[in-house]
Amino acid sequence: MSCPKQITVSGPLKLLQLWAFEHFPSLGPTIPNTLKPGEPRAARFHRLNAKINLQLVTSVLRLPDNFIWRPYIVDLKNWVHPSYYKQTQLITFDCNDRDEDLKSFGKCLYASMLVGLDCKEEYFPRRVAMQLGYDQDLPDAFPVWSIPLEKVRFAVLPRSFKPCVSVRYFNWWTKLISTRKTALLKEMYLM
Repeated sequence: MSCPKQITVSGPLKLLQLWAFEHFPSLGPTIPNTLKPGEPRAARFHRLNAKINLQLVTSVLRLPDNFIWRPYIVDLKNWVHPSYYKQTQLITFDCNDRDEDLKSFGKCLYASMLVGLDCKEEYFPRRVAMQLGYDQDLPDAFPVWSIPLEKVRFAVLPRSFKPCVSVRYFNWWTKLISTRKTALLKEMYLM
């Protein structure tokens, strides 16, 4: 936000806005729409305007407590949770499975290439593990293999599971923050 360079962004920005409203509720409309039976979750924000300005966004993004890691596990009136959120289970991905929710979730967990009109981008779900309901580890802790999707096995954890960070991630983060503080103090001292 403080970068003097102009940044060009393309894509369905409505999806980014929906993601922001779910994960940072204080950015969204004060009172989202009540869902009608069978409506998708995104209908909560249909035709609603949020009063967003740079100062609000900056203040919301500065406080980690404003971020909701797993907003989709919260109960909403007239919205049914996906079928796979029952209990912990180990599942082998099956593209012939009739459970569309489970197939969709399995695809979200699979590292792949996202192909757009004029671009390709690698998708690494392990970088956002806590948003998917898993403990966060270092992003590159697990090598990426080219395993066919049909042979992938994954654990589905219940909604009640509270993801956290691994010890390895915690130690890395603590060291990173300490190094940054030291560098800032040195910079201030040299001024």
